[in-house]
Amino acid sequence: MTFPSAYGRSILAVPWFEVGEKVQITCEKTGYSATIDFLTKKDVTCYLKSKQVEKVTEAKSRLEQRQREAAKELTEKSLKWQTKVSLKLEVVNFRR
Repeated sequence: MTFPSAYGRSILAVPWFEVGEKVQITCEKTGYSATIDFLTKKDVTCYLKSKQVEKVTEAKSRLEQRQREAAKELTEKSLKWQTKVSLKLEVVNFRR
């Protein structure tokens, strides 16, 4: 198993973390594996790295507005969010 990178964020606000990059998970018992790509808010990240605070704010606002519009559309159509992949997880007790 690999782990994603974690990025600490805070611009004059409450600190928060964002995980990003690809993660590989493999079950030793069954051999099943999965690659999960944790996507970051790439525009925001790019602008943060170059210290363009005004562009960070604009990019974040655009992203949040798209999310609000998508949520509103689901509500108006009485729909629920459907994931693209459905996983059945087995609970394992690690106590011996």
